[in-house]
Amino acid sequence: MSKPRVEHLGHSKNPVIIIDDYVSDTKKIIDYAVQQSAFNQDANSFYPGMRSRLPAEYVLDCVRPLIPHLYAIYNIPKHLTAKPVDLRYSLITRQPHELKAIQTLPHFDTPSQYTIAVLHYLNDQPHGGTGLFRHKPTGFEYINEARQQTYFDYVKNNLQHFTPQSAAYCPANNEQYECYRELEFKLNRLVAYPGCLLHTALVNPKTDIDANPLTGRLTANMLLEFV
Repeated sequence: MSKPRVEHLGHSKNPVIIIDDYVSDTKKIIDYAVQQSAFNQDANSFYPGMRSRLPAEYVLDCVRPLIPHLYAIYNIPKHLTAKPVDLRYSLITRQPHELKAIQTLPHFDTPSQYTIAVLHYLNDQPHGGTGLFRHKPTGFEYINEARQQTYFDYVKNNLQHFTPQSAAYCPANNEQYECYRELEFKLNRLVAYPGCLLHTALVNPKTDIDANPLTGRLTANMLLEFV
């Protein structure tokens, strides 16, 4: 594992952690996804593809060395304990015309201050990374409880103009959103950021929409709630 790199990004200067060569060997993790995972549409989220549960051993090996960095970098109170939730392999499989309106926008995972999203890239093919976005009408880069209603009102108004014919994955820049940082996709790179940040995959339909774990945009996604 290389030394964690911390970047304070956007106008809000929220810390984002980037660690390359995170695990000593990705083969076992990828083989598990190929041979033992049952990928299905996730009915509990708006993820535009297939997901499967991560093996518990991998989650523990992945999270343990990360935890001390999270406490220090995000100033998490020591009395709070990390609780891993929503632990999934993910593959993008929906074509642009199949997207629901909400899937065409950046999203946030939670308004909670102490929930950290962890993303591990698991393929050596060229794929789109993860974009961090600013909502142009409000200037919001993250959504906390105080901002939620204001942001939802803007989104609701914007989605009134959605039609299936206009469905597309969110580009790096449009009238409503601007990507201020791409976290580039690279095999065995781990990135961690507050779950309240507006973000989405920067999908290239030619390379990223693929249900095969060996060639598709395979990622391990985890949320760490400190409670």
